[in-house]
Formats: sequence, structure tokens, C-alpha cells
Amino acid sequence: MSQRRRFFPATRAQQIPGNTVEVEFQLQPEAQAAAEPSEPGACQCDIYGAMWSIDILQSGDGGYGSIYIEKAEFQDSRLVSGYIWIPSMEVSGVQIRASLLGRTLCDVSWRWELNTPPPPSGDYTVVWDGVEIEEQGNTVLVTVLPGEYFGTSLWFAELKLTAICAGEEVATLNMNPGFNLQNLYM
Repeated sequence: MSQRRRFFPATRAQQIPGNTVEVEFQLQPEAQAAAEPSEPGACQCDIYGAMWSIDILQSGDGGYGSIYIEKAEFQDSRLVSGYIWIPSMEVSGVQIRASLLGRTLCDVSWRWELNTPPPPSGDYTVVWDGVEIEEQGNTVLVTVLPGEYFGTSLWFAELKLTAICAGEEVATLNMNPGFNLQNLYM
């Protein structure tokens, strides 16, 4: 509903006695009140997703070995597609970085589950030096430390990382590092 108001000029503008002019104004609706300030420490996460990035620490070239790393193609926070083949004679380690990406991130933490089955039995030995996991804010640095590995059967471990933002699970990344004859599979 519009209100009608009368405005009276400070100086006399009417020059002809007996004539009147009526002016009508429509007032703009009042601006909405500012939102209540949120509680100190309260936060909301606006997440784009989570991703892996891969860095080979050291490798030789040519020869008998190779590294297989799954392509960094993502669908719903999961790696998909095939493998990248990288020739290598020896590998001293691979660093994989899991990152949570978003417009606003607060109170980010990670939970991880590492399932390492016993090495396969047979006519070969498998020595896996292990995985180091280091949380660094919105990223987790996973270092795969291969030892000496021989044999023809694959041996896969399972690593599951879950990103938590503002106390809520927002993304999950899975990885299956495994070893074969001078090959590191990711």
C-alpha cells in the first residue's frame, strides 16, 4: 500500500492564486534488515570437491621397471579412468597430495583408514616400507615408500581418506597402492 504525503516548498512557487498542483510520490520499500551476526567460531563450508595430485620423488630412466599412476580424472571425488605409465628403473618414493577445495573452508580435518593385507605368499618376497600420512590443513600428504619388491603377483593396500569440514563429512578419496616386479601401481 502506498502512502500519500504532502510536501510544502520552503519558498513560494505558486504564482497564480487559486490554482493548485498535486504531486504524488511512491516510496521505495524499506531495505531488508541485515542478517544477524553469526556466533563466533561458527562456519559454513562451500566445497568444490577433493582431488589427488601426484609427485614422483625420484626415478631412474629406461630399463626394466615402470611406474603406473592412475590418471587424475575425477568423478564425484573418485579417481576414474586408466593408468599413466612412467618408465623407471628404481623409485625411491611417490608423494600423493589429497586436497579439499572450496570457496570457504573452516575447521578442516581428515580421517584415514589404511588396510594393509599381509604380503602374498609364494616364491618371492615383498617388502613394503609403508605409507607416511601427514595432515597439512586442507591437504594430506601421503608418501608411499616402496622397498625391494619381487614377484609376479600384485599386492594392493587400501587407503581411504575422508575430508571433514565444520564437523561434517564432505568428501572421500580412495587409493589402492600396490606392488609388482619393479612396478609401483597407484
